[in-house]
Amino acid sequence: MLFIILLIFVNSLSAQYFPFINDGKMGYIDIDGNIKIEAKLDTKAEYFLSKIGKYDYLLGLTFPDYCYFNDSHAVFKRDKWFWILFPYKTEIGLIDTNANAVIFDDVKKLYPIVNKHIRFDFNDTRMPNNYDHNTGIMNLDRILKFYRFREIEIAEASEIKNELQYAKYIYVGDVVNDRILIYEYIAKDITDIYFLNTEGKRVIELSNAFYVDDFSDSLALVKEENDLYFIDLNGKRQFPNLTNIENATSFNNQRAFIKKNGKFHLIDNKGNIISENTFDFAYPFVNNYAKVKIDSKYYLIDKKGNIVLKDYNKFGDVYNGVVPVLAGDKWRLYNIKTDKLLFEEFDAIYNFKDGLALAWREKQIFYINVESKVVFEAIDKRGYEKKIANLIDRLN
Repeated sequence: MLFIILLIFVNSLSAQYFPFINDGKMGYIDIDGNIKIEAKLDTKAEYFLSKIGKYDYLLGLTFPDYCYFNDSHAVFKRDKWFWILFPYKTEIGLIDTNANAVIFDDVKKLYPIVNKHIRFDFNDTRMPNNYDHNTGIMNLDRILKFYRFREIEIAEASEIKNELQYAKYIYVGDVVNDRILIYEYIAKDITDIYFLNTEGKRVIELSNAFYVDDFSDSLALVKEENDLYFIDLNGKRQFPNLTNIENATSFNNQRAFIKKNGKFHLIDNKGNIISENTFDFAYPFVNNYAKVKIDSKYYLIDKKGNIVLKDYNKFGDVYNGVVPVLAGDKWRLYNIKTDKLLFEEFDAIYNFKDGLALAWREKQIFYINVESKVVFEAIDKRGYEKKIANLIDRLN
């Protein structure tokens, strides 16, 4: 019995929630379409129009990454109103799965939670004129320990603390393998790039770099004026056999692409070129598959460089072996493992995120699962019609 209770508790902590809109407010559902947080939050959804005919449009809808839950928390925004006419201030904080929130004062932006850390931009008058904010990072466990989460209506503003020592940080990366990428403003046109550990100690210096990626698969891409290479977690240069690299992608799923002599080559995390196939362009791997371009046509390849999808020129990212594809004039889900198209058709399908994808049909926006089944209406029909009418009026 204790094991069952513990299992349920662990599953509830790892459960993913998905935002939806009803009557102009945002709430959250679980992966089965059950409402977990009622629609009472200020929505920060992003809308746009997609033309599908001479006089016909689809309403585009996306939710920023920070709206999605990670480590049982998501970024939350609340508008403070002057009378009922317009918001005079937007407060930013975190919300938990019980719809309790903490608001942070003087924060310009919160980023999605990654590896139990959250990055934030805050106002800082000490920054040079060409930057109006500084960037910091804080551990989620520390936030849960020192800040009080309260009901949304009574959540109070608190000052968030920067865990790093003060510096003119213009970019702070996510915490990956106890490494934090830092871009620090030194003077006009001079930026110092290095890595800190979570204790705030410099562990990797990159004095000649003008661009560096966050670590991924324990490797980071470094670009200097006349050189491009990968480093390990200790800052040691890797793959001495790979020289004269013109461009490269970051590593993901133990794979990356390097460009030499105008073509992209697939390499593993040992620096070995593992396929004779070359590509005109390549994107980083996502869930063990990558999108590549050959002679103006796009394909999907696996980690061995084999083409696994070639009959569709428009497709999304793979999730659990399923990928959205444009089949004729409709979007459907294609199962790579069974080599079959699923039956349901949609006007559009976005990429999956933690098990659900946004899909359009008959001017409605739904969440669908990997079996192509509609799980929940992402925006109520009245809200869809009202928003698309407003956008078309602005367009005209």
